[in-house]
Amino acid sequence: MPNTVRLTGAATADVVTVDVMVGATTSNDLYSFAFDLVLGDPTVAQYIVGSATIGDALTLGSGQQGQALAVQSGAMITVGVTKLGGGSGNGVDASEHAIVHLDFRVLKSGMTSINLSGSPPNPPAALDSTGTVVGSVHFDSAPAMIAGS
Repeated sequence: MPNTVRLTGAATADVVTVDVMVGATTSNDLYSFAFDLVLGDPTVAQYIVGSATIGDALTLGSGQQGQALAVQSGAMITVGVTKLGGGSGNGVDASEHAIVHLDFRVLKSGMTSINLSGSPPNPPAALDSTGTVVGSVHFDSAPAMIAGS
């Protein structure tokens, strides 16, 4: 869906890769994303420290680098994805692109939800090159599920 950030994923053995995706955007100045992922039951799955990798939604220009960071505290994983080095942001074309990929280790059998959220009082956000919230980008509130066997 255009201007929408959502969760997808795939499992391999006891590791689930969660991809945070964004559809085509009307903004041509996406520079960073700030959001949380909230696990319904953090005893079922845990973020693998250092596994956050930047996707292809942020196109790096000359002199720019990209950075993806994630930190888990209890059920909440705080995520930041940004360009570094100044310059402008970019838009996302007609297809869906990954903002970030994060790996989760399945700890036991069962299921847990995983939701996109913000860090109160701030909602999840896409930001432009000036640090201003891009109001046209929305975060899907529907949960995804991680299942352990």
